[in-house]
Amino acid sequence: MIFFSIVCYFLAIFGVVNGDCAPGDVKNTQENCVHVENLASTWQEAENFCVAHNGHLASVHNAFDMTSLRKVAGICTNFWLGGQCQSGSKCKWVDGTDFDYRNFRNGNQGSDNCVVADTKSGTWSTQPCTATSCIACEIKGAMQDCQDWMKAGYTDSGKYTILVNGKETEVWCDMQTYGGGWILFQ
Repeated sequence: MIFFSIVCYFLAIFGVVNGDCAPGDVKNTQENCVHVENLASTWQEAENFCVAHNGHLASVHNAFDMTSLRKVAGICTNFWLGGQCQSGSKCKWVDGTDFDYRNFRNGNQGSDNCVVADTKSGTWSTQPCTATSCIACEIKGAMQDCQDWMKAGYTDSGKYTILVNGKETEVWCDMQTYGGGWILFQ
């Protein structure tokens, strides 16, 4: 029994269990699920595909996020990320998060507009947005409790859906008392 408890502890600590991600997907450091689809697409087709699956092209905020994507890349040699750059200027992520990490090959983003990642090296380059590549989607992980909703910016008390034992469950969240994020059972 003690051995079983220790094994479960290490599985939870080191993230071997993917929680609420689909089979074959992994969580990144933002607690979102990432998936690489082997489907040659332009950048806009790739973003449309991800949006249709309740996500966006993936944003990468650190080396750990990039490693997560490379783990699920399968046979894809490269894949679109959610980055777009203006020639010689600032880049942005399509999901609106800060472009706070850069991993461009040779430190140079290039002169094209859309960001693509190389699976083998993990480095990025820019390509014409009309080129084709595999698709790296990032999908928000299912909310586990009212605190997750609160962290996502939902501050009104009311009914919310959370994942309980793998099943979507409607609960009442108190977002006001003692800092908020409490599940109320009646």
